[in-house]
Amino acid sequence: MNLARALHKKRSKQMVVFDVDENDVITTPGTFEGEPRYAPSIYRVIVNGFQEKIFGKYGERRDFVMITKEDRKAFPELCSVYAVEIYISKQGFCYSAPYTEVEYRAEIEALENIHKEQAR
Repeated sequence: MNLARALHKKRSKQMVVFDVDENDVITTPGTFEGEPRYAPSIYRVIVNGFQEKIFGKYGERRDFVMITKEDRKAFPELCSVYAVEIYISKQGFCYSAPYTEVEYRAEIEALENIHKEQAR
């Protein structure tokens, strides 16, 4: 599922509007405050189960969403992004981290190495 489709599905059920500043960062107080305007759409993709789940060093779940051509059309700021990681804090705030393909592959390799070390 791409972000544009997730956004469209959400709009068809309930329209959620966020205020953004001149840099397309959400200024509306709440879960997504301070995050890029695409963060709520990526979060919806994760809530619907269309992400890659990987577990970190301490067993924490890490959610990555691969970015598609359609996503880049809906959110041009994702033009050089390969994947986005979303983390929800215990306090309920959303944090996003965009990755290039090289950064993403390095992060996945590092996580796999951690799992190999822990299996010994």
